[in-house]
Amino acid sequence: MVGTNAAYSIALFNNGVVASSGTITVIDTLPAGLTFVSATGVNWTCAATGQVVTCVTAASAPAAGPYANNITVTVKPAAAAVPGVTNTAAVTGGSDCDLTNNATADVTLVAVAVPTLSEWAFIMLAVLLAAAGFVALRRRTT
Repeated sequence: MVGTNAAYSIALFNNGVVASSGTITVIDTLPAGLTFVSATGVNWTCAATGQVVTCVTAASAPAAGPYANNITVTVKPAAAAVPGVTNTAAVTGGSDCDLTNNATADVTLVAVAVPTLSEWAFIMLAVLLAAAGFVALRRRTT
């Protein structure tokens, strides 16, 4: 929703049969309309320059299967993100020999916040509308 923080979770998966080794880098390129707020993850060091979020880890290279330490990227959507955006992320390093499965894209719908009335404001509006209707009916019958 526009103006409300939202989060992407970036999860890594090692499709190989052995653990990878070396530094792993994740680059998340935020689309126009999203403003970077923060990026965190256990054993990840993250920073942003403009729309590019870079996270690096050298700790505990992923064994085969899912990596236990996801990255959470928090963003704030602006009106330019409506009706939706596509966020992309890619991973490099870790002695990966299959580069064909290192990127992903996430299509996200973004809505404009609809103003709502508090309970008391709604009651007052109902009373005012009832009074206006009563006055209109009274003028009509006289």
